[in-house]
Amino acid sequence: IQYEFALGSTDMKNLTMVLVATAAMSAFADVKTVDEKPTIDGKLDEAAWASADWEGGFQRARGSKKGRKPTGQTEFAILADADAIYVGVKAYHRKMDEMKALGSIAIWEAEAVEFYFAPDGGEFDFYQFLVTFQGLKHAIFYSEGGNIRPDPYGPDWDFKAVETPEGWTC
Repeated sequence: IQYEFALGSTDMKNLTMVLVATAAMSAFADVKTVDEKPTIDGKLDEAAWASADWEGGFQRARGSKKGRKPTGQTEFAILADADAIYVGVKAYHRKMDEMKALGSIAIWEAEAVEFYFAPDGGEFDFYQFLVTFQGLKHAIFYSEGGNIRPDPYGPDWDFKAVETPEGWTC
C-alpha cells in the first residue's frame, strides 16, 4: 500500500510512506495539521490524536497462508506541523504478558512496527523506521543501490511506547 500525504503548505508535502510487504494497491491517508506539537510519550492522549483519522484493517502479505487474518490489528494516524510529522500507532495485542516476559530481546526478534517513508516521493529512495514495545528503534536510508551512507537526510526522531489495556501504543 502506498500512502501519499497531502500536508498543505509544509515543506514535507511530497512525503510518501510505503508499506512494502502488502498487496499492490494505492490508498490515501489523511494527515491532520496541528499547531501544537504532541508530546512524545507514547500515550496518544492529546486532543489532536483523538480527532486524527486512524488507518487500519491491514491484511497479511501475499506470501502468508491464504485467508489468514493478522493475529492482532494495528492502526496509525499522522499529524504534522510546519517542522515535523508525528506518527501515532495503536498495536492491539492480546498477549502482552507473553511479550513482556521476553525481556531484553534483539530488535529483529521483537514485535515491531515498521514504516517506510520516501522523502522525495519517489519509488527508489526510502527510510525504514522500526520501533518495538521494548523500546528499541532502528532507522536506515535505502536507495536503489542499497544502504546509503552517509545518510543524505539525517532525520532527528524519537519514540516512546507504553502498554495499554488493548496492547501498546507509541
